[in-house]
Amino acid sequence: MKNKMHAQAVMLLSGGSRARGFLFPALITDFQKILEGKKNLVAISASRNAVKTDAAFYGTKESLSVKDQFASTGIEDFFLLDSRVSPQKAQEKIRHADVIYLMGGDPLFLLEFLKNEGYDALLQDFTGVFIGLSAGAMALAKHAFYSADEEIPHSFFYPALGICDLSCDPHFEADEKRIENTKVMAQTHDIIGLENDACVMLHADGTLQTFGRVHFFYASEKEKH
Repeated sequence: MKNKMHAQAVMLLSGGSRARGFLFPALITDFQKILEGKKNLVAISASRNAVKTDAAFYGTKESLSVKDQFASTGIEDFFLLDSRVSPQKAQEKIRHADVIYLMGGDPLFLLEFLKNEGYDALLQDFTGVFIGLSAGAMALAKHAFYSADEEIPHSFFYPALGICDLSCDPHFEADEKRIENTKVMAQTHDIIGLENDACVMLHADGTLQTFGRVHFFYASEKEKH
């Protein structure tokens, strides 16, 4: 895997529980360290539905808000970017952000939205910290990987943002069928399977940290853990 990149760091997250959010005990210290000194966060929605977007950002009775999930950091300003924001305002916020948080939701819609609005080029020049959750983690790859599910019964790769070279399969379940399918797909591009409560943290110098259960499938090698 070629892991060097333009951004300061990239965090790929699968997800946790609605009540606790994506942060889990083993990740907290490094999560705080990588975000030290960061003040401004832009959260980019991966949903077409404004009600779902607001629930994910502002929280509900059953789930934490984005601000609550970052409460252990020094981030002060949280901005929600979706189709309701003017392009001028969105571009200004992206340029002045310290952290870009790509939210979970519909991975195909997320890339469609970013490319149609021209935000993909801004993100590719971004030098701060990227955090991708589920669909957001998928979008950060050069070759995003969509694993077959109930909605789309076949797995495939598609062009994504190219922030890093790590094709991520979030919510990975290490059953025999999923593993065999991923091995077949990994013949062309490396894939990282992230179980829930797992994270890959990639630094600008190419070093990589893993937290929780992470499965590596290499195009030229057998699976490594």
